[in-house]
Amino acid sequence: MKRIVIFLLILTLFYGCDEVGELLKSGSGEGPKLDPDGIQVNRTSVLPYDTVRASIYVENPEEGPHSYSWSSENGGTFLPPADRDTVYWIAPYPGGCSCYLNVTVKNDVDEVSAPARQIWIQNTLNPVMKIEKPSPLQYFILGEPVNMEATIQHVDGLKWIKMYVIQNDLELLIDSLGFKTKTTYYIYKRAFTTTAHMVGKTQIKINAMANNAASPVGSDMVMINVEGIIPGEAQQ
Repeated sequence: MKRIVIFLLILTLFYGCDEVGELLKSGSGEGPKLDPDGIQVNRTSVLPYDTVRASIYVENPEEGPHSYSWSSENGGTFLPPADRDTVYWIAPYPGGCSCYLNVTVKNDVDEVSAPARQIWIQNTLNPVMKIEKPSPLQYFILGEPVNMEATIQHVDGLKWIKMYVIQNDLELLIDSLGFKTKTTYYIYKRAFTTTAHMVGKTQIKINAMANNAASPVGSDMVMINVEGIIPGEAQQ
């Protein structure tokens, strides 16, 4: 008789623990809980090609994993990895519009979406450009070649590009390039050799004009250091 009672007790304990285990395994049965403030961004008004940092704070009632799915309306590109609580988004060109960042968070029970976050992309009439080379404050010696590289673009096309070297308020035109056909994107490359009047801190400036009625001019500059020959060393 005692053996039967013990056997029944073991069965009760076994199935009871199993049910408790299933209950614990199932968690709270709730979807992700998003921060009431929604998507947080470091800037809400940017220029084309600017980078925006976007974040969402999430509490997951479930013990299992949860995932993030980010998207944007009206363009723009997310830098990888784009499946985290914090992502980086590149604003589209040419601007003059609003973009909306969205995120959906999913766990084993449900998925929840945050309200879209609006980002205003400023409209720039000027060509958008960026000097890629040389690096800011890069050092060169007298007579050394400088390899210049810049990306320049405008939705209406480019009319011309000009490069200047500025030293002691003296602006010297180094290169001028015109376009006969519509060119909306151009990688500008030009090499020049440092001269005596560039010794010290010298600015390199790129100007570009858009091919439209307003003919706006865009500009970008970079500062370099040019080292001359020390007289004492020149005699050695």
